[in-house]
Amino acid sequence: MAEAVRPLARRLETDVEAVRSHGVTAIAAVADERPAAVEPVVTELAAVADADDERVRLDAVRAIAAVASSSPDAIRPVVPALAERVDDPHEPVRRPAVDALAALARETPAAGTDVPALLEALEGEAENASDADDEWIQGYAARGLADVARSATADAHPAVGR
Repeated sequence: MAEAVRPLARRLETDVEAVRSHGVTAIAAVADERPAAVEPVVTELAAVADADDERVRLDAVRAIAAVASSSPDAIRPVVPALAERVDDPHEPVRRPAVDALAALARETPAAGTDVPALLEALEGEAENASDADDEWIQGYAARGLADVARSATADAHPAVGR
């Protein structure tokens, strides 16, 4: 399956929106079933995670999140791109970005950071939170997880996280 993903990833480099869109949709479908097959192309997916087309952004981030669920370390090189999607204008893109960052944060929590508390806040289960506060608390939790993921990648390699 991995050998089929590489040619699809090359489709992401095109300026033809329909070709790029179909390529990322196909990769996301593979990621849903076999995330390991998509690991080799996470950087290509991250490169289109900021596309103008919200569907392309969603499929790219969704595929990366699928990889993160089974192999969090595989997404280290693309943490900066995922962190940018935490504040994506298209709400459905935000959740898989945060899910991917949370998977990495669980794997390598930063010293002094209460990752379980951030995850609780993200799920809307924070103590003393009213319904009116939930979105704000969840937003801060998502950004906190992005910061944890960034710190986990900062020392990985000079080219990562900068």
